Amino acid sequence: MPKACFLKEDALQERTFRLDATSSANASGGDKLKVQTRKVGASLVVRLSGELDLATAEIFRRTVDAQLAKDGCSNLILVLKNVTFIDSSGIGAILGRYRLIRERQGRVIATGLRPAVRRVLEMSGVLRVVETAETEQQALESL
Repeated sequence: MPKACFLKEDALQERTFRLDATSSANASGGDKLKVQTRKVGASLVVRLSGELDLATAEIFRRTVDAQLAKDGCSNLILVLKNVTFIDSSGIGAILGRYRLIRERQGRVIATGLRPAVRRVLEMSGVLRVVETAETEQQALESL
């Protein structure tokens, strides 16, 4: 029995190391999450691809916060059409950016929601405060 616990601890340590290595190996999140940003007028457009979860939420936070600080944008458009998974850490990261944008009297708009991602955002209450649009272009035109 003690040997099984030892193996379990080793497996957990190895998994944690892999996640840390993925997160720090590439500023865009390694293979799990790709974050692309661009400024359009007073809006920061953030395109995400992959999984927005415990392992990648910090990368999303840091990237978006740095761009908001640098560009001073008052609106945030999240292009989520290539997001395949989101968990509570991803939801928290989105809500944190929502608070930053609200302080600037701006708007947050999520676009391209896949059915599974939309369902998670609806069930968590995110879509009560974050607007949605079908496309990035529609979101930009609504501002």
